[in-house]
Amino acid sequence: MSMSFPDGPWQRSLEKRLDELHKCVDDAAWWDDSPKAMRLVYQIEALERMLGDVHGMMTKWAQNGSVSISKAKAEACAVARGLLSLELLYLGITTARNNLEGKIAEICVTDQHGQVVIDCMFSEHFMGNRGKNNWGAEHMETSYEIWPAVSKSVQDRFIAIFGAAPTMDAIKRDCELHNMPWHIRDVNVFCIKQLYLQFSGGSQGGEIGDQLLLKQARHQGGDFFPSGSSASTVARLTMNVLHDMAKDLPDAMT
Repeated sequence: MSMSFPDGPWQRSLEKRLDELHKCVDDAAWWDDSPKAMRLVYQIEALERMLGDVHGMMTKWAQNGSVSISKAKAEACAVARGLLSLELLYLGITTARNNLEGKIAEICVTDQHGQVVIDCMFSEHFMGNRGKNNWGAEHMETSYEIWPAVSKSVQDRFIAIFGAAPTMDAIKRDCELHNMPWHIRDVNVFCIKQLYLQFSGGSQGGEIGDQLLLKQARHQGGDFFPSGSSASTVARLTMNVLHDMAKDLPDAMT
């Protein structure tokens, strides 16, 4: 008897990402930007391998009656395992707590091993609530210095962000404010909070994802999330959340 493929929301999202990346390759080829086109092709190949792996894991879930987790949680675990194969960068920000406009105080990018790629404070946004050393950033610079460095670090890479939408909105706002270009495509960004909400069965409008991150921050001796955590803590805890979901993948699906 034939079995319909268990096509979940994240798998459909990955397929849409692939379509968008193919269009980006066509645009790069049109403008004769061969290096950019080749980098995009590499991303497409990596995402296609990941999608194939997720399809394979979900097929095993559908065929194996002993897998006692829901389809939604199974897909979240499979996607988490797949994302780890992409050599993600993890991006975290903090905002100045006494700044009503929510301007970014610090930004940090770490690699897949938790090593810092870039960690800077925005000198014009930081309001002096905490000392530079206590905050934990390695450098204090202006937006005009930070954004080119961040863009260069994350360009043509897949990026994991906990709460991607508000983070990306804050970044784009700051870039527009300073007339700085932001070249990172939304298609390259994965929201780990949304994946965790599917994993845990939490509601889209709830705070369950933030509570998990807060719990892990406390467990590791960190400050409260998000107002007291450094951006590097946010980035590293995002990585930990993704690894924890991947570890919950049942053996029968591997």
